[in-house]
Amino acid sequence: LAAMLEIMGADADGRDLVRTAAVIRYDREDAAAAEFFSRAADVRVLWGSDEALEEIRSLPRKLESSDVVFPSRTSLMVIGAAALRVGDRARIARRIALDVSIFEQKACASPHTVFLETDDQAVVEDFAGHLKEALAAVLRTHPKASPSRTEVSAILNLRARYDIAYKAWYSEGTEFTILSDDLFQLGPPIGGRTVYLRKVEDLERVVELITPEVQSLGIEADEEAFERLSAIFGAAGVRRFATPGTMTHFESPWDGYFIPQHLIRWTSRPCGRG
Repeated sequence: LAAMLEIMGADADGRDLVRTAAVIRYDREDAAAAEFFSRAADVRVLWGSDEALEEIRSLPRKLESSDVVFPSRTSLMVIGAAALRVGDRARIARRIALDVSIFEQKACASPHTVFLETDDQAVVEDFAGHLKEALAAVLRTHPKASPSRTEVSAILNLRARYDIAYKAWYSEGTEFTILSDDLFQLGPPIGGRTVYLRKVEDLERVVELITPEVQSLGIEADEEAFERLSAIFGAAGVRRFATPGTMTHFESPWDGYFIPQHLIRWTSRPCGRG
């Protein structure tokens, strides 16, 4: 944030805004500082784990203040049958690899599960080969962040399980992992560039898996199918739709919020005095 303000302040149009802004950090254990800033805020923008958000929301605040809350979410992708033509698979895989690699799947918009509209396991395995190549290529432009011990343990345990019972493709280290099974479910999300590839005969069935925790849905399909699927999944509660390669592009509205609406105070007056 400090670097962002410095960039904005270098431009004449941004200097007035920067003069009114500050980035302040304090220790998470400093309860007095947390309460001071909470009481001073007109709007609190909160994001993080559910536990962290509950803790912040319990702090004292002004009666008239408001909260814009971004709790922990998950996201997924669906790939239509028409898009799975042999000539398109490598292109789509490259875009998925980018979405998976940015933010190491820690962002709410990062995909963890990819559903392929097919009943042919051979299609899934061929697509997995393309995705493995794409994830390896992305490492050159987006090197892997050091995973935690917990993450490494979870990844290695999953690899061992899938090598025995299902199918798995992965790097020599823990840079990325692709898992394929016959389960009809989301995740569970592991992070660390871990992707579940699952087949489904009809993408509309995936609507059964949508919960309030789902934020974004990536869709690779023709225009007619995209419109139909976004209408169906939007009615089920999905907040945002994107195409592969743009899942982690931040935009407005976000998570169902038009954020500027919550950061300004409106005044009203009559249009005329007649």
